[in-house]
Amino acid sequence: MRTYLTAALVILLTPLGIAAPATTGDINASLSVIYPQELQVFQRTKRNEGPIRVSGKVSTPCDTVQVRVMGNDLDGKPLKGDWVDVKYRATENGFSTTLTLPAGGWYSAEFRAMKSNNEVATTKVAQFGVGEVFVGAGQSNSTNCGGGGSNLPTDGRIETKSGLVSSFDGKSWRIANDPQLGTHDKSQGGSFWPAFGDAMTARYHVPIGVIVTGHGGTSINQWKSGSELFNWTLGRIKELEASAVSGCPSFRALLWHQGESDADMKGVAYANGLGTIIREMRQQSGRNFTWFVAKASYRPGKPLEAPVTQGQKELWDKRIAFEGPDTDAMLGDLRDHGGKGIHFSKAGLKVHGEAWAEKIAPWLDQQIK
Repeated sequence: MRTYLTAALVILLTPLGIAAPATTGDINASLSVIYPQELQVFQRTKRNEGPIRVSGKVSTPCDTVQVRVMGNDLDGKPLKGDWVDVKYRATENGFSTTLTLPAGGWYSAEFRAMKSNNEVATTKVAQFGVGEVFVGAGQSNSTNCGGGGSNLPTDGRIETKSGLVSSFDGKSWRIANDPQLGTHDKSQGGSFWPAFGDAMTARYHVPIGVIVTGHGGTSINQWKSGSELFNWTLGRIKELEASAVSGCPSFRALLWHQGESDADMKGVAYANGLGTIIREMRQQSGRNFTWFVAKASYRPGKPLEAPVTQGQKELWDKRIAFEGPDTDAMLGDLRDHGGKGIHFSKAGLKVHGEAWAEKIAPWLDQQIK
């Protein structure tokens, strides 16, 4: 059963959310919205649609709550923006529902509480969308460690050009300009995520959400089930699931960039080790979600094609994970510190992000047919 703002609406009640209120610009503080959050990206389930979670609280007596969503879908068509009744639980002073919207955004949602056909409270969520969401994990080239070697550490940071890329730190969303919040290492430099998001939104015309969780300089031995790093990423996935529609996927895939710290590990050992992490993460999250694993082993001054790359290939060949970009081929001025660094330069971060998009796109095209 589906609900559309552009067609007939069927109200589906869901439990009230637990996140902090997402509303901005309240006209009346007696009406607050929990979901959607500002800049939240909901994972679409088909090319042209996806479910969103709506919930909130009303502290003033009312008969009903209404919502209307404004904005353009992925094909540039405006939503009708009709006011729709959302029945609320008077005994709890709360409202909660699921709506199916066309993929696209940014959308805005206006809310009003009505009593005897008069507005008694209003508020608005200014920006949210229905698009594609990705989780990132691994070591430093998956976090904010790029762009080093300049006079200022912040010089290597990049920003989203489209303005349609948003990141989630476990509590709230914000535009995904570097540094990405939510990394375990709390790194403060540049990342490939804004460039990745821009490349994806240019191709698919929907907002992109990213959730970045990695830690620099780590081995897969530090990512085993039960470890702090494993639980950090798993916890973020669960936080993301809690903010989405129950029973619906909250993200499309996990992107793994790691291998430099394990460059000399035998391929079989690496494939077995990371394969176990993948299996345990899927099991403990309750979702058999897709992983992409980059080819990553480059260390300045060391031979290319390090043993770990055979393990990464084994994961691809066995279909445990899909093949990510060949980051070992990104050398010269694509690396920081004048081409001598292990991390990416500002130019390299852009190439790195676009390479991830190129690898994911053929697979994603099949998913949204």
